[in-house]
Amino acid sequence: MGTLISKPPLLMEMPSFSLRLQWWFFLVNLIICISSLRLESLSSTPTFANETDKLPLLTIKHYLVDFPNGVLSSWNDSLHFCQWQGITYSRRRQRVTTLRLEGQSLGGSLPPIGNLTFLRELVLSNNHMHGTIPSDIGLFRRMWHLNLSTNSLQGEIPVELANCSNLRTMDLTRNNLTEQIPFHFGHMSKLLILRLRRNSLTGVIPFTLGNLSSLQQLSVVEGGIPHDLSRLKCLKYLYLDVNNLSGTIPPSLYNWSSAIEFYVSGNNLSGNFTPNMRFNFPQLCKFGIAANHFTRIIPDTLFNISGLEHSDVGENYLTGQVPDSLGVLKDLNWLSLEFNNLGRGMSGDLNFLCSLANVSNLRSINLQVNNFIFDMLATKSQLHGKFPTDVHFSFKN
Repeated sequence: MGTLISKPPLLMEMPSFSLRLQWWFFLVNLIICISSLRLESLSSTPTFANETDKLPLLTIKHYLVDFPNGVLSSWNDSLHFCQWQGITYSRRRQRVTTLRLEGQSLGGSLPPIGNLTFLRELVLSNNHMHGTIPSDIGLFRRMWHLNLSTNSLQGEIPVELANCSNLRTMDLTRNNLTEQIPFHFGHMSKLLILRLRRNSLTGVIPFTLGNLSSLQQLSVVEGGIPHDLSRLKCLKYLYLDVNNLSGTIPPSLYNWSSAIEFYVSGNNLSGNFTPNMRFNFPQLCKFGIAANHFTRIIPDTLFNISGLEHSDVGENYLTGQVPDSLGVLKDLNWLSLEFNNLGRGMSGDLNFLCSLANVSNLRSINLQVNNFIFDMLATKSQLHGKFPTDVHFSFKN
């Protein structure tokens, strides 16, 4: 019998050792991949334990009528509430900081929502909400932007809103709010924009609004215009048009150096314009006093505002000649003098138009229903070639 020669033990173990080594590397890589996937999943899935704001949000959902857009359909337990539509959530503070549901056709009313104490923005504009503004909204000490405009909200403006000491913008326009503007609004020192037009507010504009030293845009309602508004040195945009304002414009407002847009049209304001009247608006671009009861002449100084683009003094009781100084308004785009008593019924009434011939931005001049006497053919011949062809003239008496 032949002798069997066995292989060295080391050589027989090599394949087994190599296989185990490959399996070991495979398992290590598998564990690394699973761990990476789990970490990625954890980073994209909220695991916050603080659910303080969930109940107030569900209360809001209960009071609102979400039809037909279904914007609140995501407000359920299938998602963490920080992922609900319209919500911005601070991961650091683990609280809701923004609620924005504008233009979603939401009906219903606002419940008490003061528990959302970290809210900085509340925007529910352009919906169909009714009822009153909850008074506990004054608990939002961190809020800087509030917009409830274009709804059907009723009742008075809560005085508690004045406690929102960090508020920068407040827009409550186009609602059915009543009573007076809260006196304490004058204490909101950081307010930049205040819009309250198109409501049914009564009373006067509080003189305390003159304390809002940072205010840049003001759009308010009935009563008279207080002299204190002239103290608003940062105010750039004044919208007091289409209200029930009466009395006169304080002379100090005609020397308002920061003004860019000045509108008081559609009121019951009155006053006499005199030749020596001063208008000091070095930055003014738009000026509207139409549909009031202003009388006397148009002062030359009104048309010395070099940056003026839009001027509407129509529908008043202004008389006399139109100043030839209109020609210095090189940026003038739109001019309305309609429905006054301007002109003397003489052939030279329209000589001021020649001064506008070099105003290249001019697009519309409305002169109808005044005392101007003009032969239409002669007037068109006089103006032919002096104005761009797209300038619209309205002369009808």
